[in-house]
Amino acid sequence: MRNTYDPQFRGACDLYNSSLESALRIVKRRGQLIPGATHTIESAERRCDVTIVLRSNHWHPDDFANFEFVSDYEVAGLTNQYQTYGLGVPLIAVRKSHEAADPAEKYYPPGLSFPVTAFLRVVPRNPATATDDDVDCTPQQVFLEIYDPLQSTDIHVAGRQVPLESDASTALAYYLNNPELKLEQLATLGLLHPEKNEQQAGLYMLQPYEKGKIPVVMIHGLWSSPLTWMEMFNDLQGDPRLRSRYQFWFFLYPTGQPFWISAAKLRDELAEMRRRVDPEGLEPALDEMVLVGHSMGGLVA
Repeated sequence: MRNTYDPQFRGACDLYNSSLESALRIVKRRGQLIPGATHTIESAERRCDVTIVLRSNHWHPDDFANFEFVSDYEVAGLTNQYQTYGLGVPLIAVRKSHEAADPAEKYYPPGLSFPVTAFLRVVPRNPATATDDDVDCTPQQVFLEIYDPLQSTDIHVAGRQVPLESDASTALAYYLNNPELKLEQLATLGLLHPEKNEQQAGLYMLQPYEKGKIPVVMIHGLWSSPLTWMEMFNDLQGDPRLRSRYQFWFFLYPTGQPFWISAAKLRDELAEMRRRVDPEGLEPALDEMVLVGHSMGGLVA
């Protein structure tokens, strides 16, 4: 086994990742990059059945509307960019709204994007049972695995634990820069025209709800919106120790209305959230919830 500091070792990883990315671009252009789908690929020497498998306990196949390649974008507006290096192709998954199966899906904002990593796993043939006819006729089993890198940082390959390549910051920047969402207008709209912002007010989460993790609810101040927390959120979710213990939620409210009305709205939202995700009231992490308020957000808290 080569030393991981050997440039040829890193070169082999780069070759794998770049080759897989090139293949994924072809699959995407054909409209076939769909979790749950199986495609047959034929070459001069063999036939492969490729199944796209979602390896996540939180996201579902119906959540995926589109994929973008991290390598096509350059992050601006976030001071730090959180990446890990290993095997796999970092992607930006754009969420599709659908009939919610999970009670917490109500709290996802429209147009949400999140990080995933694609890894291609080839199932080796059994040399003890395979024959020449099998090699010619039996399709090679291949799995294109889609991981949530905020949940899975390593995978097992050929009996070894291998780190996944990932990039969480680019997916966040992609969401924040979506011109259709007009996120930068939320602060002014909420201050000058609070009645127009009332329907958007409420609790939001940018990652699936996770039992056992303590919620940290961030409440913005006057003439502001949850955008003010994104720099901090990027740093918090980029720390694996914090990410393993806490989950981060955001409360949006129109700052042009009296803060005690917003406080009542926050109480109602938190109570409804608990009824949805923990109707029996048995989840201890929800009893340790942390509220972080800035300026008027402190009064709301």
